[in-house]
Amino acid sequence: EMADDQVLPPVEGIDETEIKDTGIHTTLKEDLTDSHFQREQKPVEPLPQDHHDHIPPPPRFIRRRIQSPIYTPHFNFTDTAFFSGLLLVTIAAFATRLYKLNDPPHVAWDETHFGKHASWYIQGKFFFDVHPPLGKLIIATAGVLSGYNGSFEFKEPGQKYEDTPYYGMRLGCVLFGIFLIPLAYLIVWELVHSIFAALLA
Repeated sequence: EMADDQVLPPVEGIDETEIKDTGIHTTLKEDLTDSHFQREQKPVEPLPQDHHDHIPPPPRFIRRRIQSPIYTPHFNFTDTAFFSGLLLVTIAAFATRLYKLNDPPHVAWDETHFGKHASWYIQGKFFFDVHPPLGKLIIATAGVLSGYNGSFEFKEPGQKYEDTPYYGMRLGCVLFGIFLIPLAYLIVWELVHSIFAALLA
């Protein structure tokens, strides 16, 4: 054990080092010399005021504009290429999804489950479903708006609809799919500002 005021010999490589053991903790006093503990720091040169002028603009096929023509404070109708692309994909979405929507005139696959649950919602019956109810509620709402009273049984795929007004329930689902197309166009255009990429999406 060391005495309270005992001084250890200096440590090699460090000048004027004194270690004092107080019995509880050890204090170390070091003379921090430039050669051991300090490094030369170079001053940081400020950027020139016109440094932005030296940054090349991005290629046109990647970024067409800085601001969107529809999210600016003043709606810009002059960007004909942008709106032509948006109109094209929207018309294509309506044309392809509404084509022969009434075919087949019988229960098709998942209509067995979605139509059955929508009918139970319309009739106010209690039932348990492991899936969230929003999709079936939307279908039930579309059915009520189109005159469906929830009386069809939806037993199995292939069951004929006969006089059941089923078109409205199909239309309610299709409209969501239609509007996803222009939404995808707008999202991709905002990401990359490329009409080609937006059309491809």
